[in-house]
Amino acid sequence: MIAKTLFRSAGVLALIASAQLTAAQTKQCLSEGDVRGLVAYALPSVAETVVERCAGRLPANAYLNTRGPKLVTELRGGQSAAWPAAREAIIKISGDDDKAEMFRAMPEAMVGPMMEQMIADKFANDIKLENCKDIDRVLSTMAPMPAANIVDMFTAVVMIAGRDDKKLQTCAV
Repeated sequence: MIAKTLFRSAGVLALIASAQLTAAQTKQCLSEGDVRGLVAYALPSVAETVVERCAGRLPANAYLNTRGPKLVTELRGGQSAAWPAAREAIIKISGDDDKAEMFRAMPEAMVGPMMEQMIADKFANDIKLENCKDIDRVLSTMAPMPAANIVDMFTAVVMIAGRDDKKLQTCAV
């Protein structure tokens, strides 16, 4: 059950960009560095959305209610550094040279916040409130891990899930 929830969460991360940016197949696979950048950039917004959506569905002493905001802050610590790799991953996902060039030409101050909002909106709509207890249990189990290790774990899951994904294909490791 926990593994299924974990894979679903990683799968949602993997589909965020492809569902929002394009339905086209990627021209090239995403490297582990691309995926790590995308996960490290997206995960703070995803975690924040989970904390907000699940807060009222969980007991006051649940991990998401007591430690969730701290986890979001810790994850945000690596978000800025992850942006260049995330941006390149998004360009690869676009699957179209014209879209890639348009994306590269957009001002940095506009692109990052736009992507972050799209990710948060997409994930907010995909969270099933009946899964909040499962998500809380998975995250509380991961609580001793530093934020970088959580990013690495989700990166590995997305890399595995992306092997057969036509929209978000990952390269063989």
